[in-house]
Amino acid sequence: MSRFARRRSVQEATSRTVPRAVAALIVSAAIAFGLVASGSVVYAHRIARDTALGEAVRSAHVIGNVVFAPTVPAVRRGDAKALRELDVAVRQRRVGGALARVKVWAADGTVIYSDIHSLIGRRFGLKSDVRDAIDGHTSASISTLDGEENVAETNLFDRLVEVYVPLRLDDGTLVAFEIYSTDERLLEAEAQTAAAIVPFALIALLVLVVMLLPVGVWLIGRVGRAQRERTRLLAKSLATSRRERRTIAQDLHDGIVQDLAGASYVLDAGLRGLPPDVSPETRSMLASSLDGMRGSLHELRNTIVDIHPTDLTVAGLDAAVRALGARLELRTGLDVDMEIDMSGELDPEVAATVYRAAREGMTNVVKHANASRLKVTLCGDADGVRLQILDNGRGASAVRFDCARDKHFGLALLADAAADLGGRLNVMATASGAGDLVLELPARDGGAI
Repeated sequence: MSRFARRRSVQEATSRTVPRAVAALIVSAAIAFGLVASGSVVYAHRIARDTALGEAVRSAHVIGNVVFAPTVPAVRRGDAKALRELDVAVRQRRVGGALARVKVWAADGTVIYSDIHSLIGRRFGLKSDVRDAIDGHTSASISTLDGEENVAETNLFDRLVEVYVPLRLDDGTLVAFEIYSTDERLLEAEAQTAAAIVPFALIALLVLVVMLLPVGVWLIGRVGRAQRERTRLLAKSLATSRRERRTIAQDLHDGIVQDLAGASYVLDAGLRGLPPDVSPETRSMLASSLDGMRGSLHELRNTIVDIHPTDLTVAGLDAAVRALGARLELRTGLDVDMEIDMSGELDPEVAATVYRAAREGMTNVVKHANASRLKVTLCGDADGVRLQILDNGRGASAVRFDCARDKHFGLALLADAAADLGGRLNVMATASGAGDLVLELPARDGGAI
């Protein structure tokens, strides 16, 4: 991929990324709106419920102590007139109000008074709320009317506000005053509280989003520009590195390699033209010098190939990586196992990055891993390429790369290059402590952002 095409690919990817990020901000704001609205409704209902129950408790205290406490002793003695007075008081408060049912409980579970006369004198098992009221405690809740004593309410109501307050009679006896009211006031309070809280919360959130959205868009744009600049600098760095490697390879080839080749030819010719009377020691010394010169020349040519391989097509990459392994095995004595299966075509930048990763990984094994075996696996097709370098060492190569990027500048550059090509480079320790380098790249330069 040409420099212009890669730059255009990066710009197109960035132009897609910014709208997606803005869309993500809008979706996040919508989700936040929904969460805040739901939370506000729940909170408003809780406030309304607590307020309504508190009002019901205060109302029950007033009715119980003003109306019922003075009259209940007479009802308990069987006074019909006192019973009628309580019935009238209940009917008066029921008309146009929320009052639904009233009961007065004795400590043994007997209903002393109820506006449903059939319950008067009946005994039920005491609920905890009734028992607490007789012990002097007040409670209020939303009743589901599933108690045995609610037989008269079940067919008329779905739920009621249920309040229990203690009543102290003239003789000092504590009884439980139970009052039921409809949930109309509760529902009204919930609606009013929600209408007051929810719009305020949503408007506050809307103001916050309106203020932060431009900042978010600006930050996204700035990150995009920084990423483009980073990509440009990395591409420039890679191009500069390639030019430098090409220049070094050319200087070596045109300079010291040619000089050594010329010197070896002269020395070989001189060795062949020595007079017969030259001593064997001299011949042996010259022959050893010629062999050393030829060995150095061979190493320099290999180094030139390492620095700037001329062919990095699929076939050339296969041969170049195998040559790296062979030279490493010859030079260090490492047992190098090569497993290569390449097909399809690779982008030149992708192939160059794979070759650099193979060279860097093998070099690090020799320098740091103290390994005796090395396995190189390279496979690729039209979709992508994967390189793995696994050693059996216990040295510095087993240190996780992400913990020491500053100590592995070459690997850091490779990781950045892999990310910009749309792939990734991982260097980590295996379970046994050995080093494992894995490079995964798409077959084509993706221009990832």
